Amino acid sequence: NGLENENKEAQKVGMQLREQRMQKVHYQTELIMAKMEIKDLKSQKSDFLKQFKAYKAKKGKQMEKEKEEFENFFLDLNMTKEKLKRDVKRLQAATRHIDKLRKRAARAQQPKPEHTQLKGDEGLMDLLTFVVEGADELGGF
Repeated sequence: NGLENENKEAQKVGMQLREQRMQKVHYQTELIMAKMEIKDLKSQKSDFLKQFKAYKAKKGKQMEKEKEEFENFFLDLNMTKEKLKRDVKRLQAATRHIDKLRKRAARAQQPKPEHTQLKGDEGLMDLLTFVVEGADELGGF
């Protein structure tokens, strides 16, 4: 009876050892699978970071290009503004010159005493000088 009890006890212990070994194998398998999953996740993370960096670089280049286009637009706008200012000044000078010519023409049509009228070529030279000076004010012929 004692031998039988020892035998049953030995079988019980043997079954417990087998069960523990099977559990150990099961846990080791799970550990290996978890490690493989971690490697896969790390690889996915690495791939994602590479894609993200590429996206950021592409987006950065696009943003830089848009910024450059924006700056060029404002540069063109400022150049156009300056050109328009110069054109306005020329038009104002031309208007003043035309007004002077009109006044001079109006004075020339009024009868003058003979001693103040210029004779022949002198009057023509004065008129030509006035026109040339006016053209210089407007920026040349």
